[in-house]
Amino acid sequence: MKYDKIRGSSIAEMMMQLRSQYGQSVYIIQTREIKQGGLFGSDLLAKKQYEIEYMVSEGDAPYGKAKPQRPAGRTVLERSLPTLSERRGEGGSGVQAGAVRPSTVVAAARSEPEATKSREARRDILSSSASGTGSTSGSTSGSTMETNLNDLDALIDSLKALKTRTVETRPSRDPYQEPVKETPVAPADTVSPILTSPVRPARAPLNDVMEAPTREELEALFRVDAEEEPEPIAVRPTGGERHQDRNPLARIRDRLIENQGSVAFVDRFLQRLERSLSEEDRLHPNRVRSRSIEKMKDMIRVTPVIEREHGERKIVFFVGPNGSGKTTSLAKLAYRYQLEEAPAISLYSLDLHRVAATEQLKTYAAVLQVPFFSPLFESDFREYLDRDGSQLIFVDTSGMGLRNADRRDELVRFIECVKDSVEVHLVLPVSISPSLTEKYLEFFEPTGFEKILLTRLDEADFLANFIEVADKWKRPFSFLNNSPEVSSPLMNAGPEDLARMVLGLNS
Repeated sequence: MKYDKIRGSSIAEMMMQLRSQYGQSVYIIQTREIKQGGLFGSDLLAKKQYEIEYMVSEGDAPYGKAKPQRPAGRTVLERSLPTLSERRGEGGSGVQAGAVRPSTVVAAARSEPEATKSREARRDILSSSASGTGSTSGSTSGSTMETNLNDLDALIDSLKALKTRTVETRPSRDPYQEPVKETPVAPADTVSPILTSPVRPARAPLNDVMEAPTREELEALFRVDAEEEPEPIAVRPTGGERHQDRNPLARIRDRLIENQGSVAFVDRFLQRLERSLSEEDRLHPNRVRSRSIEKMKDMIRVTPVIEREHGERKIVFFVGPNGSGKTTSLAKLAYRYQLEEAPAISLYSLDLHRVAATEQLKTYAAVLQVPFFSPLFESDFREYLDRDGSQLIFVDTSGMGLRNADRRDELVRFIECVKDSVEVHLVLPVSISPSLTEKYLEFFEPTGFEKILLTRLDEADFLANFIEVADKWKRPFSFLNNSPEVSSPLMNAGPEDLARMVLGLNS
């Protein structure tokens, strides 16, 4: 285990820092109020701060959120390559291997007699021109003539293409869809008879004749669009998020889990709630909330009173861990009973380990104008009680940790020496972790505590774990203290108020 301390100006902020860093694995040992920066080592002009002593397992690492990794989207170059590779073929040229050139198709489409005549006429012209020069041999003249014939055929086809102005309509950029061409027919009187050709046959299939890529396709192939971003990944909501808006029971469950209630406690409560709901009630969120408040209220018991018979003498002990607010709660309770019932009240301090706490309670007794006693031994305590004629006696005790079993046993002996009626209140702050809550109940069980007094309700709202342990140990809540200031009175809250606080419906 690792033990450490943290200091700050607010306990709530330090608790949030510890929760975010260690989660539920941190154990709060004690909290205390300290003063720093006093003039000449005194409390004059000293700054009030708070200190939290905690422990955590050495294997627990601080939490961190991993950044989601998004698969990189395909660029324009990658999307264009498969289409163009299919259209260009394996040879690397603009036309597939074995494909027929457009000039060859056009030449084949013309009528055989007309093609034969025009070819023979052009061959005679080129032959006479080649023989007149006398600069080449017969074989060279034949190859040159064949090359010139091919070029002339290509020129004629180009002129016809310009004349007819074939329009290609491309409704989509799907490379597997055959483009549709519309060939407008010019009037007969405007077309030269030399360029006029018979009706062309049907176009060859795409697998036989493939057109060269357009300029736009080539630009898209060699251009990298910097503004293109990969498509965002659509994050599907989790089960709780999908049902949270339409199922109020899921929202109640999430709230109780956030409120540090155990899964077993939350499931047990939801089972009770579901059994009390009809099919009609499930369709109305307001009815579900009202019924959840009723069921949670049935699990909470609050008895904000010190039970005593008329004329009976009552000794009230306040026990709890260090810094839980025992002295402040005792002073507030004494002031309330002095105003409401006006019985004879006395204040006792059994805190033999902190002189400041004894002096603080002595100051409160002077303000309330009530007797104050600070016995050192059990015999002194019995002697003071015998001489004291007060009907209501409040006893403050020293704060204890889970390792102070000797102090607890000493306190038990002080409680057992009292002959009058005794009532023991276990004072716990709501900022304590759920794992330590039940451990403190087990630790102080030998004192015979009958009720639980909650303090520091203004610093945290983790109440589900206290409702759970109080229901498990069959202990009611006595009083609620929401502020460490003595001038602030105790809360007048009942079971319904606590139920609303636990369910997050107190607004």
